[in-house]
Amino acid sequence: MKKLLAIVIVALFVAPMAMGANHVVNMTGNTYVPGTLTVTQGDSVTWTNSDAVTHTVTDTSGAFNSGNILAGGSWGKRFTVIGQYGYKCNFHPAMVGTLIVTPVYTIPSMTTYGLALLALLLIASTVLVLRRKRAGAVA
Repeated sequence: MKKLLAIVIVALFVAPMAMGANHVVNMTGNTYVPGTLTVTQGDSVTWTNSDAVTHTVTDTSGAFNSGNILAGGSWGKRFTVIGQYGYKCNFHPAMVGTLIVTPVYTIPSMTTYGLALLALLLIASTVLVLRRKRAGAVA
């Protein structure tokens, strides 16, 4: 029962973060496209350089730095820390972007809690029925 409960908890709260989506930001015309991107905690972002010149993706507060991304190259990172990140290209000061990382669960809906509770009740009732059957078979 404890193992099953642990599996349910992991499935509801941990697994969604582990299965993050991948997003793409294109570097073209000395701009990041899109200029602002909102992702969910656990998602990955890949920056692809479509220009003929070298670019970087450098967080203005120092949280990440791609190093040089040559023409045709790309660089990616998985984001697990919630927050807003302003970033720039070290070679092109006007080339700036914003990444917003939101929590996996902002406000869980009652449906989410309701389904989890229903699953736990079904599991608990199944365990009780099986225990009663065993107790009756032993007596």
